[in-house]
Amino acid sequence: MLPEMYSCCKNQPSWIFVYENEEVYSICETHFNSDAHRSMVKSVMNLKSHKEYLPNLIFEGILIETV
Repeated sequence: MLPEMYSCCKNQPSWIFVYENEEVYSICETHFNSDAHRSMVKSVMNLKSHKEYLPNLIFEGILIETV
């Protein structure tokens, strides 16, 4: 069974954030920069490229993919 996905707002999502508690959120470009959404993030995926990134690096603007 797949986890339920939540959205940050009604804008077009660009990112998927998976949190340490296994909650999954679709995040728009505007809310990507919101500190409120960045706490306890386990992984970040870009919806267009389907690439997964290390949260602590992508939030600093460094695009290093996870393996």
